[in-house]
Amino acid sequence: MGNSLGIDKTYARFFVNTHNDRYVILVGGRRSGKTWNTFKWLWLLGSAKPINIMVAAATNNQLLATIQDFQDCLGFQVTGSLLYGHHYQLSNGTLFQFKSFDEYTKCVGQKADILFLNEAINLDEKSFTTLVQGITTQVFLNYNPTSKNTWIDKFVAKDGHNRLRTTWKDNGHLGESQREEFEAIRERALKPTATPFDTYSYKVFYLGEDADMGGKEHWDWSPEWNNQVKYFEKYRHPVIIATDGTIGEMMESVELPPMKEHDIDKY
Repeated sequence: MGNSLGIDKTYARFFVNTHNDRYVILVGGRRSGKTWNTFKWLWLLGSAKPINIMVAAATNNQLLATIQDFQDCLGFQVTGSLLYGHHYQLSNGTLFQFKSFDEYTKCVGQKADILFLNEAINLDEKSFTTLVQGITTQVFLNYNPTSKNTWIDKFVAKDGHNRLRTTWKDNGHLGESQREEFEAIRERALKPTATPFDTYSYKVFYLGEDADMGGKEHWDWSPEWNNQVKYFEKYRHPVIIATDGTIGEMMESVELPPMKEHDIDKY
């Protein structure tokens, strides 16, 4: 058996089942683990054979936060700048390039084997359809269910198999205090005194459902939500990929990132 990385079971099964799909869509609330599990899967694909992976966001600030997630998740140090571009290259030649697309013209002429668009809901449909023209194999879309009927729905298969909905329950690395915070969300929403925000939070972050509330999509959490907590638990789920990128036996000589304790707030 080849090397393995700690991908949560729900995500591992989904990534394997959508390995041949053009569009792979992940929707889930905060701390559902969708961003980190996607990075781990992309690392596995890039370790199997040299490919070009574009990691993108709609704004510079979102891109910088995404780069930080990448570094915290895999232990790699990304080099570059917003002006000249950010990148990280594996020893086998696989290139991770990080780009923001705050202007439509930036989407024209882009090329990569795989695209991972983080917080995809923040990019407009016209920019996205232009951007993906230069992507040769797969497109990963990641977003929070903060709005109903988004343009992303157009890229979901008829049977819905290429969209995974997750919640905090799918994150195998949450500590007890974080789980208690989610239960508190549920309790607030079920009280007679619940506010529209309490109901919204329950639907989006506890149940992982699409929800709207006055068009506002971003919220400031209480200090309790921002406490930094160590998460690393002894949890592994092997995913084997052949050297040609198909599911099978993964080569032994892959570049394993340092697996260490991380800040759960980055998850």
